[in-house]
Amino acid sequence: SSSRLKLKKENKSDISINFGISGSTIPDSVGKLYYVNSIYDNIFDKYFYPDMLFKNDFLKAQCTTHIDICRSEDELSIKSELVDEEASAVYESLISFFSPDRLFFFKVVSDIIGNDTDFKNLDAVGLIGSHINEVSDFGDFVQRFYSDYYSTTEVISESDLKLVSEISDTLRLTESMKQNLLTHLRYRKLNGC
Repeated sequence: SSSRLKLKKENKSDISINFGISGSTIPDSVGKLYYVNSIYDNIFDKYFYPDMLFKNDFLKAQCTTHIDICRSEDELSIKSELVDEEASAVYESLISFFSPDRLFFFKVVSDIIGNDTDFKNLDAVGLIGSHINEVSDFGDFVQRFYSDYYSTTEVISESDLKLVSEISDTLRLTESMKQNLLTHLRYRKLNGC
């Protein structure tokens, strides 16, 4: 799996895309690309939900993160259609730098859980490479959206930002909720309120 990470907070169009392979419980899905809409961490029994703000035509699926390759005996603990070894760790690592609407997870199915798979001869690069343009085009679209959105003259003053920060801290808002509050404030300011 590969991840792209930018840590410069001053670039408001930054996003992160985790793009890799996964096992699947869906028959005949080898080679298909899925956009992950929720992540379950099997080790810590936690769910994570990347915000899906952009309409798209990708197949959607939930992903369970296991600590090891799943074999047929692990199928009872699988709570989703996809299984990988890193999505939840990637999400938890990046959530300090990105709001959930900036985190994107794509998985190409490499094997079906319960089938005997020769992982030594698995062509992970070929599987990922067959979908790289779709994922890259989507990433470019999202970055253009954020870039265009933030390129307009900023209407929120420093005192407004400070107030939003105080409200966010007091109410313990998530980063996504804080961004939502800022968006509503921006709209109100643009409408002259």
